[in-house]
Amino acid sequence: MSGILDLLNSPETKEVLNGATEKLGISKADVASAFAIATPMIMGAMRNNSNSPERAGGLMDAMLGKHANGGLLDNLGSLFNGGNFDSVLQDGQKILGHLFNGQEDYATQAISKSNGIDMSKAASLLKLAAPFILSYFGKKAVSNKISDPQGLSGLLDGIMGDDADSHSIIANKVQGFADNSDTPDTIAESISDNVKKSGIMGKLFNNLMS
Repeated sequence: MSGILDLLNSPETKEVLNGATEKLGISKADVASAFAIATPMIMGAMRNNSNSPERAGGLMDAMLGKHANGGLLDNLGSLFNGGNFDSVLQDGQKILGHLFNGQEDYATQAISKSNGIDMSKAASLLKLAAPFILSYFGKKAVSNKISDPQGLSGLLDGIMGDDADSHSIIANKVQGFADNSDTPDTIAESISDNVKKSGIMGKLFNNLMS
């Protein structure tokens, strides 16, 4: 888990969260809460995809292509002040569609129900989080010379630590929503319990409010 906390406590994350607060007109508390929920869920989905022969190739192509060597991380200065914010959200929508197997609307619902933020704002924050996190792992993959799904899965395991399985299980609830008995409410409850247990929320609030 320390790897997730390192990411959430980074200057880059603080810049993204502050920018989202101003751009979307959302309170810092709501932005921090949404990112704390979205980050482990997206990482869990990445881990599940890296272990899927059918889906791993697309994830690796994205990470080692457009999002290699930092991608969005190296262009944060222009993200909120320039004209590419909408294009980043469009990219995020495509990433989410792949990660969550077309069930990304349920990930948005889960975030909305977990912290009370409205659906449109939750969707925008989730679309922003996806390319940001993918760029983070793209940079990690290049620096660690990772070029295959097995290496990515190992990297994700190392960063998520002891909570890797719980994050993957929650992501799987969204990815397989059409074929399981979960509802957005039960997924939101699982997410809230998982985030509280991990200590992610407190760390992110400390970063954003400092």
